[in-house]
Amino acid sequence: MEDVYASVQRGGTLAHPIEENSVFPPMVGHMVVGRRGDRSARGTCSARSPTSTRPRSTSKVKALTALIEPLMIVVVGGMVGFIVIAMYLPLFSLYDKIQ
Repeated sequence: MEDVYASVQRGGTLAHPIEENSVFPPMVGHMVVGRRGDRSARGTCSARSPTSTRPRSTSKVKALTALIEPLMIVVVGGMVGFIVIAMYLPLFSLYDKIQ
């Protein structure tokens, strides 16, 4: 972002530093590289960028949630099982000592 900021301060465009920087997704780079975002007074391409990337990020979050959910069920089940065993084990050992 510092490169983009410095370029704009020098009077340059947004397109060149965004093309060279790997932080930005290629789609954003293509939208700005088309020079429409730099030259447009309304900034229509720049304004559309967040709405066009939203479906991709939403699908990635859903896929990650689908992968993590079974793992979390196993972890919580293990914790509940450990607590149950920790509660009943002293009772069973006490019962063995009584007989």
